[in-house]
Amino acid sequence: MAMFSRLPSVASMTAPSLNFSNLSGWGNKLCFVRASDVILTDVEYEKSHKISLPKMILHTCAYVIVNKVPYIGVATNQGLQMWSLDADTMTFFYALSELLPHSVDPDTHFMRGLTATPTHIAVGTSFGTVVVFTTFSASGLELHGKVGRWCCR
Repeated sequence: MAMFSRLPSVASMTAPSLNFSNLSGWGNKLCFVRASDVILTDVEYEKSHKISLPKMILHTCAYVIVNKVPYIGVATNQGLQMWSLDADTMTFFYALSELLPHSVDPDTHFMRGLTATPTHIAVGTSFGTVVVFTTFSASGLELHGKVGRWCCR
C-alpha cells in the first residue's frame, strides 16, 4: 500500500494559475508559472528557485523529455523557450512572431500548452494551431510544421 505524507500548504499567492493548470512534475521536481516567474521546486530537498522573465506574459511551463534529454519548456506571449533542467541556460527560443502574418499584431497572441513525444515538442497557439518542433542532436530544435487545430467545430 502506498504511503503519502502531507506537504506544507502553498499560499494562494504562490499557487499555480487559478484559471488553468500549469503545474508540471518530473521525478521529485515541480514547476509552475506565477506572474512573470517560473517557480522550480525540489520537493525531496524542499528547495526552490525561479526563472524570472519580467518582459513576458507566461502561460505554461512543463518538464518535457525529448531524445532522452529533459528540458523545462516555457510558453509565453512571445514564443517558446526551452531551458536546461537546472534552469541556468536557455537552450532554444522560437519567436511567435515568426508564425504570424506581418499584418497581425503579435501582442494579441500567445503560446499555451506544452507537451512532448520521444522526438517532438508540441505547443498550442492562441490562433488555433499546434506547432510541432522536431529535434536534432547537433543543432537543437527545429520547426517541423503546424499541424491540427486546437478547437473542434
